Amino acid sequence: MKLQYISDNEGNTTAVVIPIEEWNEIKARHSDIAEAENDYELSESAKAILDERLATENISDFIPVEEMQKRLREKYGL
Repeated sequence: MKLQYISDNEGNTTAVVIPIEEWNEIKARHSDIAEAENDYELSESAKAILDERLATENISDFIPVEEMQKRLREKYGL
């Protein structure tokens, strides 16, 4: 499983990102997660970190999600 960790400015891990295929497999094995999926939301502190990072980024460097998905499929054979 390839995980990505998100950290705050002090190096504290604040979130984990997993590939969607693996998330779907977890949900299929654990019905209680699938039922409560909409209950999960970023904490206010995590949202503030993302807002801060987005404010300092050059939006012209961003890649549309469709393009990123295409690149990932090509690179990893997804």
